[in-house]
Order: sequence, then structure tokens, then C-alpha cells
Amino acid sequence: MKISVFPAILIFLLFADQAPATESKIDETKTFIFHSILEGLYEDGVSTEDVEQILLRRDDEEYFHFIYSCPVCTASIWAFEAYRHRPEKLHAVKSGDSTFGWGLEKKIRDGLHSDDVKQRLTAINTLIGRWIDRRMDSLRLTEDERAELAEKLEERREYGLGMLNTFRRQTKDKEGPGVAYYAPAYVGQENWECASCNATVGQPMKFGDEK
Repeated sequence: MKISVFPAILIFLLFADQAPATESKIDETKTFIFHSILEGLYEDGVSTEDVEQILLRRDDEEYFHFIYSCPVCTASIWAFEAYRHRPEKLHAVKSGDSTFGWGLEKKIRDGLHSDDVKQRLTAINTLIGRWIDRRMDSLRLTEDERAELAEKLEERREYGLGMLNTFRRQTKDKEGPGVAYYAPAYVGQENWECASCNATVGQPMKFGDEK
């Protein structure tokens, strides 16, 4: 008896060009940043008060500590917003906790709530850098995979710094809202680098006055 292979071939052709179910609609580097930060927030048990401070935003500007249209900052904001809107408590946890860890160490909290924007950006840089490293380690990437991811993160960092410089030019040339609206923390600071961007590639916050 002959067995037709046509049905099998037809099924293969129908599904060959379809994307796998696990493929994200969002840039995979952004999703890596998102998951790194969201996981870190839960693991460290960051308070809602601290997250509100990180996501500081006034009516006449974008998020104070981030850069508009920067891919790293965008993914970071997604994660902080998702965590901020988490359930008030975890299901079946008698303590009523809404997160896992015990909260941030005093030095970091003091930095986040400082009146000095440099200290706030440094604290944000420290946190994101910690969480990026932690997720990289947990994924147990090979050297090649880690290098490839680092390259993609650097590309996003360069794009973010480019956006910051674009807003600086807008401010200088008076051609748009500029830094005051799109990157409020960086107003008047020509040498400051993106706190979130630097964190993703293992670099500290840089203010241009380092020795």
C-alpha cells in the first residue's frame, strides 16, 4: 500500500514561514533589559515609594531621570511602570507582601531621594547595572552569547546618547523643547552621560569630571 507524503509536505509549507510562538514582537534587547529590571525589582523588594522617585515626572516634561526615545530608557521605564502597577499583595502570602526581597540598602535609598540629581542618577545607574549583571549570570550565557548581547546593548547605549545630544542641539539652537522637556535631569550638563545606558554595559554614571 502506498503512503502519500503530500499531506505532510503541505503542513510543512503552511507553517514554514510562520514565526515561532516564542518570538517576541518587541526588540529582544529591550525585552532583556525589561526582564532584568523587573526581576531585580522583585528580588530586591524595592518599595513603591522608591519606584515613584525613580519615575519622577512633572506635568511639563518627560520622565525626569530618563531620556525620551532612548531604547534603554524606554525599556527601563516599561519595567518600572509594570512593577509600580503590581498587585497590592501576592496570592496566598499571609504577610501581605507584594514583592520578594527586603528593600534597598540605605545608601541606595538615600541616593534616590537626595536633592542632588547626580546622586539620584548614580543610584539608578547602580541598580540597573546590578540587575543587568544578575540576569546575565542567571542565563548562563556562553562567552560568544554574552559578547553578542553586550554588543547589542552598546548599540542601544550609543543610540540613547545620540538622542541626548540631539536634544542638547535643540536647546542650543532653540529649535524645539530640547533637554528641558525630553531629558530634564541633564539640563545644562553637556558632558553627562545616560545613567541607564551606561548601566547596561557595565559603566558607572559619568559626569565628565572624573579623573
